[in-house]
Amino acid sequence: MRKFISPIVNLVSLILAGISFGLAAITAAFNVAGHSIGNYYQLVWLNNTPNTVAIVGFFLICVGTFLLLVNFLPKIRKVTAPLSAVLLVAGGVIALLTPKLVQGELTVYNQPALIALATLLFVAALFSAVVTALEFVKEK
Repeated sequence: MRKFISPIVNLVSLILAGISFGLAAITAAFNVAGHSIGNYYQLVWLNNTPNTVAIVGFFLICVGTFLLLVNFLPKIRKVTAPLSAVLLVAGGVIALLTPKLVQGELTVYNQPALIALATLLFVAALFSAVVTALEFVKEK
């Protein structure tokens, strides 16, 4: 049964992670004056001084999504599924913190697109954890 359910749950997780990349292109945050400080990609890559933590968070999301692709291979799913879950959660947390990391002392307000990005990454990680649980449950 798990050979049938695991790929379906993993596909849903991959779709959610893919949608989050699209949400990253929408305005991520506003500053105190109410002006947009850019989308997630601009916050990570187009600053005068790139923030190392933001770049690490971006690559955590990318590697976590790649591992969702690798999760379709049944022999190594016990290793890649929990790793992808951890990477997606860490990337989602860092994505939520990125506007504050980039702006420094200025107050910023996260916008719904950035919050939705992180939420989709968390749900994808939850589904990856479900795949992990399915892999460790013994079949009858």
